[in-house]
Amino acid sequence: FFQAEDGIRDYKVTGVQTCALPIFAPLEDRWETALSAALGRRIDPKALAVMVARQSARYRGEAVPLAAGDGLAARTLFWFPRDLGKVALPVAELVAADALPQRPLRVLDLGAGVGATALGVVRALRGLREINHVTAIDRDPATLALLRRVLDAATEASLLPRLPELVTEARDLA
Repeated sequence: FFQAEDGIRDYKVTGVQTCALPIFAPLEDRWETALSAALGRRIDPKALAVMVARQSARYRGEAVPLAAGDGLAARTLFWFPRDLGKVALPVAELVAADALPQRPLRVLDLGAGVGATALGVVRALRGLREINHVTAIDRDPATLALLRRVLDAATEASLLPRLPELVTEARDLA
């Protein structure tokens, strides 16, 4: 990546044309407000740290008490901001290689959770390609409802473009 003064980085792949992409830096401060709005509550940072520790313990298979809403809060306020940008580089490589079709795109997110991957793709392609449909599948209907609220809050805050269609489906893929 080569950063220019206008907030754009040129992404170069050997043997492929240069492509200008927005900087995928830390999230804008407005994300914290949008995510809290989607949750419907503000959480003290110390309480969030406890929730994250307990959710991490659950991921390791430990039986620790954690209210369902607190697990969602940890996933939304701690992991979502860290995961949202993870798709930026692979998406940048696809754009730089001109490997994406020149038509409106559809995104399918299996095991979507709160939607960091799907919404990360939408964020990474903002202004570069049109996305007209996102399908998010997860086994937890509450998580999918939260994904929709995250998208709505991020759209209201002008952090993501308005999507013509978001379909969520609660299904266990195991």
